[in-house]
Amino acid sequence: MSQKAHKRKRQNALAAEKNAAANHTVQLCNPVAEHYETWIVGNSVAWQVRAMVELEDFMTPDDYAELCAEFDRFRPSVAFGESRMFHDTVEPFARDRYMVVEGSAAGQHLVLCGAGPSLAEHAAEWCPQGDQVWGCNSAVTWLAEHGHRVTHGFTVDQTPQMCTEWFNAPDVEYLVASTVHPHLTDLLTAKSRPWRLFHNFVGIRKPPVAWDDASGQKTIMAYEDWLYALLYPTCVRAGSGLSSVTRALDVAAYMGFGRITVLGADCSIRVQGEPRHDLTFNSPEHLAWLREHTTMHANGGHALASEASPLTFGGVIDGRYWMTKADLVISARWLVHMARASQGKITLIGDTLPNALIDKPNAFLDRLPNFVDAQGRVANIPV
Repeated sequence: MSQKAHKRKRQNALAAEKNAAANHTVQLCNPVAEHYETWIVGNSVAWQVRAMVELEDFMTPDDYAELCAEFDRFRPSVAFGESRMFHDTVEPFARDRYMVVEGSAAGQHLVLCGAGPSLAEHAAEWCPQGDQVWGCNSAVTWLAEHGHRVTHGFTVDQTPQMCTEWFNAPDVEYLVASTVHPHLTDLLTAKSRPWRLFHNFVGIRKPPVAWDDASGQKTIMAYEDWLYALLYPTCVRAGSGLSSVTRALDVAAYMGFGRITVLGADCSIRVQGEPRHDLTFNSPEHLAWLREHTTMHANGGHALASEASPLTFGGVIDGRYWMTKADLVISARWLVHMARASQGKITLIGDTLPNALIDKPNAFLDRLPNFVDAQGRVANIPV
């Protein structure tokens, strides 16, 4: 997409946000949503190419030559989904090496780090205590740069900005959604960093796929799930909340962690000085105030960092003013419900919006923003 087209699309999205906010609804639109399908395919090619490079050390020369010929025969289509021979040979190898593995962290303690400002206040105490320490998005680079223990980077962020955030790629393993920009997996491969894939629900709007199985029974699968099943070895699909932290909790549950301590999941924006309610939305004065008087990330990033939306929400809880964004407050609700449902397995640390809500009754939480599906139905949070 050209810079001019990207700017026009950004301006249209901001206008839609302003109009929606006036009507008490906000339509959350990922600026790269039109590319999800392409990137799912692109990342499937990326892991298959890795397999073709590494399998040479595990196969006889004749078998490896046959596998390479099969792979080349189905280009530019995706060999894993088209060739049964290629699928059956590569699937067991790739499942254990390139995909998140079910039960692989059974009983371990995970310290899960969001990139919120409170991470800086608790990393030194908690990071040494985890069997694994995951840094979501910019948290992995912040932890490494500040000398804290970190074992994995984690992201579901599909925007190209992730390539900038992870450009230095600390020497850890990376857990990335199959929907991320393929340039990110290219970057990790170029820097010789190990990476594993999982799936992340993004809601591709296409009709379901139907077919008859070997026994003649009709099978119907949502289009997005069909893509994952066709192009990848079996793995978990995360879908909780709207943040990397809530999606990471889904992946961590699949891996079997026995205890999860969550840092830096602020789900809010820290404000220096008094909040300004007199500024016109998206005006130069409003944008300047957000840049100069807010902090949203442990690395000091403000509320507009990484081309984030300037649309914010504010409210008072127990006499204290909190500023947040639509996706953040929804994720805060999910974190509260997930922590409660975990029966002590998940602990939320820090001066964060989820902790301000943790003891509130459901009637209070139900008054907060929530999201609805394409048919206008409220998306209920499982408890």
